Amino acid sequence: MTATPEVILASAGTGKTFRLAGRFLKLLFQGVSPDAILATTFTRKASGEILDRVLSWLSLAIHDKEQLADLRKATDCFDETIINEKTCQSLLTQLIPCLDSFNVRTLDSFFVEAAKVYALELGMPTGLSICEEEEDERLRADALTKLFSQTKPKRMGSMLFHLSGMAPSRSVHDKSLELFKNALDILRNSEKDAWEAIQPGKDLLDVANFSTLLEKLEEVAVPVTLNGGPRKNYRSNKEKIISFLTEHAWKKFLNNRIVIRIRDQDNKFDGIDIPNEWKELMSPFISHAQNSLLGNLHARNSALCEFATLFRDSYQELKQRRASYRFEDFPNALADAQKLAENKHASFRLGRTIQHLLLDEFQDTSVTQWQVLKPIVERVISQREEGASIFCVGDLKQSIYGWRDGEPRLLGELGERKDLQKETMDVSWRSSQAILDAVNIVFGDLANNEVILNSNDHFLEEAKDWDETFSAHSSAKTSMLGKVVLRQNPEPSNADGSRAMSFRLASKRAQEIHEKNPAATIGILVRKRSSGNRIIKLLQDQGTHASGEGGNPLTDSQTVLAVLALLHLADHPEDSAAAFHVGSSFLGEEYELSTEQGSSDKLVCVAERIRKEVQEQGYGKWAETIFGLLDQSSMDKWNFKRMQQFVDLAHQYESKASLRCSHFVEFVRKKKVENPNSAPIKVMTIHQSKGLEFDVVILPELGEDVPGGRPDTLLTSRSNPGGNLEAVSFSLPKDLVPIHPTLERMYWERKKFLFREQMCVLYVAMTRAKHHLEMIVPALKETKSGFSFGQNLGSLLRAGFKTDPKSTIPILWQTPKQEKEWEKKAIGSVSQTSPQDPSLQLNKSERPRILPRRAPSSTTETKHTVSQLFTPDSSGAKLHGTLVHALFESVQWADHFECNDSDLLDSIRKLGGSEPEHNRAIEVFRNAMACPELRHHLSLESWPDVAEEELEILAESPFRRIAEQKGERVLMNGFIDRLVLQKNSSGEVIQAIIYDFKTDCLKEAGSLKKQEEHHEPQMAAYRDAVGARYGLKESCVSSQLIFTDLAKQPS
Repeated sequence: MTATPEVILASAGTGKTFRLAGRFLKLLFQGVSPDAILATTFTRKASGEILDRVLSWLSLAIHDKEQLADLRKATDCFDETIINEKTCQSLLTQLIPCLDSFNVRTLDSFFVEAAKVYALELGMPTGLSICEEEEDERLRADALTKLFSQTKPKRMGSMLFHLSGMAPSRSVHDKSLELFKNALDILRNSEKDAWEAIQPGKDLLDVANFSTLLEKLEEVAVPVTLNGGPRKNYRSNKEKIISFLTEHAWKKFLNNRIVIRIRDQDNKFDGIDIPNEWKELMSPFISHAQNSLLGNLHARNSALCEFATLFRDSYQELKQRRASYRFEDFPNALADAQKLAENKHASFRLGRTIQHLLLDEFQDTSVTQWQVLKPIVERVISQREEGASIFCVGDLKQSIYGWRDGEPRLLGELGERKDLQKETMDVSWRSSQAILDAVNIVFGDLANNEVILNSNDHFLEEAKDWDETFSAHSSAKTSMLGKVVLRQNPEPSNADGSRAMSFRLASKRAQEIHEKNPAATIGILVRKRSSGNRIIKLLQDQGTHASGEGGNPLTDSQTVLAVLALLHLADHPEDSAAAFHVGSSFLGEEYELSTEQGSSDKLVCVAERIRKEVQEQGYGKWAETIFGLLDQSSMDKWNFKRMQQFVDLAHQYESKASLRCSHFVEFVRKKKVENPNSAPIKVMTIHQSKGLEFDVVILPELGEDVPGGRPDTLLTSRSNPGGNLEAVSFSLPKDLVPIHPTLERMYWERKKFLFREQMCVLYVAMTRAKHHLEMIVPALKETKSGFSFGQNLGSLLRAGFKTDPKSTIPILWQTPKQEKEWEKKAIGSVSQTSPQDPSLQLNKSERPRILPRRAPSSTTETKHTVSQLFTPDSSGAKLHGTLVHALFESVQWADHFECNDSDLLDSIRKLGGSEPEHNRAIEVFRNAMACPELRHHLSLESWPDVAEEELEILAESPFRRIAEQKGERVLMNGFIDRLVLQKNSSGEVIQAIIYDFKTDCLKEAGSLKKQEEHHEPQMAAYRDAVGARYGLKESCVSSQLIFTDLAKQPS
């Protein structure tokens, strides 16, 4: 095997995943254990792709000589004694049983595992869970509310005053949450000194001097015209300047035209030299205004640092208490990487020793992630002579996650290391040469693009840096045909109007291409999710279904929207619009609502009914009931499928359900669910399209200014890519940032970063296309000076393709050698898998959908007496049963069971209830354990001829099984209290006994027999489920009821 490069800079479509999977296999053929390899990716899909390729290559190479040759090429090993049919089969046989030891995963999942291992050291609870976005939003809101209530009013008022820029406003809660979202990440990567980087100067006028100078300014003479009259521009600006200074409106003062000229030492204004007296008077005011602004800025920065620190502590406390975390919390907690890298017990506790690192998409690694990974990377590099290895793949041109703190300079630094071998890849296996020619035109000479040349020196400098690292792209598939089209909107308009026209044109073109080429995959890529939703709606209005990556929320179904309106009504009965929505839907008759305005009392009654139904049935069962109200014969397939998915989602939500229906509504509105049909057109953000490819790509959102991105509220500076931030500050308007050199530097660093990232986003978007690329740009407006390019992406593309600004034709540019038949020739092979990209897919799950769900206890028919119907709430009895069951769960074998009351009390305290309830449960448990017959059933003596090692006990064993009940297929699911399994020498289960504990109170004579008969259907369901699970005959599965209230146990 030849030497392997350790850092690969791979352009789009050149086979990064191919190389990574090949490297993984190369290590396996060298005899490396899978658990010694850590391969990290940016998405779960990418990690699945790598594992898929590894297994499919091996399986296909066993019987296919071409695949075997490709495998040798991928692993860079052409020795037939190492890689042949037999060795592939042998390796595959070894790997299949230990797939769980494969460490092909996202960085997020690796950090979660590591954090759980070190939970105690990191101060995290052991039973932690990952919370959904909407749950985290509520958590942040609760943390902020708690902070407001616990902070002294004077201190809180001072912080809010400075944070608001000395201009308090409403919506403090919402604005604070938005601000803290950004500030928390910055806080984690900075020391307090960074927030103090912007300091005001000492040139401040005291009150007396300020008043004296202001009086002199009022008396200063206004320059006159040749006719002897005062110059109007000077006079009006003098009045404004005096007003600004009197009001302490420092920004307005510094943005005054005369003040700007004096500040920039430009002596001319209104065609004459500015009088020296004006300049002498204005200079101290300029210094005073600048330092006043800097003082305010310093106060705001300090207030945010203090407030964000308090919020972080409050937020962290709530997360710890609720054991609920987001993925980003884990690398933050692990940022002290020594815990992972140098702890001598790390390998043991993680269950593996990492000797080989495979890092994918490294350009998107964040600083915090790198702080965790760096010690592992350095250890692996230092141990290469002992057999360790590193393999890092990335592309600086595809760094599009700056908003998630992605730091592309980390890849740049790794690629420049002298002790690592580097390789560059620019030959694409994805795109046709027509697509790549367009990419080369746009990005090959960026610094000479007319739009960049007309911008400013900062962007020009960044464009030159881009050009230095860009290499011309070429296609490995030289015979592959393709087409690129640059279109413009029918007419010029404002930003919103142009965007709407582009979206309509994109949806129209997508439909036309789909009708002409039904087999083609089409991707419409946008910048914002809201834009994607608008295009999906346009396509649906045209009768064409589309979906996003990972699906769309179920709100694309009118039927689901009606159900959400009903649930919304449960919490907001005063909402007449929701009531009208329900009344005009299939739900109107059931809930006695119409399109007429209903009385408030009636709506309150409906709201109470909905809440009661949900509380009694749970969201899943309630959703099934609503599903049953549908007239399926008159429903279209789309809404029917989406309602089925709604029912599934309702069951999924059960584990996190709250008492407020609006929380579930929020969950449904945000949760993406895969399109039930195979949508021919995918609409998604460019970020979501990363790692994907389409036969046809349409880009409709190209009116964004260069550079893109909203003005940043907070600016930061970091000279060392892997280090902490050195400066943090609120921003000032562009014209005022020069008042402080650090502020100006931070401002332009951020603007240059946004410019480069914008170019990366456009590059990623264009390189998703295999055959056909269409870009839609705004039409240019004619100005007094004629038509000219603007400072936006559309104009950058126009300039790159050398189009005429005055052109009004729909197509501004297209592939010079137009291939009119490319669709027929190219799309025919769309579904065929490339030899370099074998694909092994698992069969789709056949899990039951929308089956009625039953618990085994529901198979019993219960008849209540009149007295039972009027018995108070049974929650106390339910708690008692839960406590007693938990105590029996602690018993492995009664022969060895020893536990004092204090230990028993500790084991059930977490389940809730009062101390008397705990003591009562322990008393019942002790009495039952003292019963010889019960103790016999829980002892090894009940298995006289069986060795203890042949037995296995499962407590609270879950099961799920489809069964027939009264002629209906139902999904039975539940938990078996105690399941004892006997196994043979081969480990196969040969016998099973089910024990079910009952805490029923049996006082009436003959009630024991009745209870046995009552529970028999439930026990039969348990036996059926266990028999099916372990493949046992009916005679090999028995069941035993244990009534804790009786001394004698039924047989």
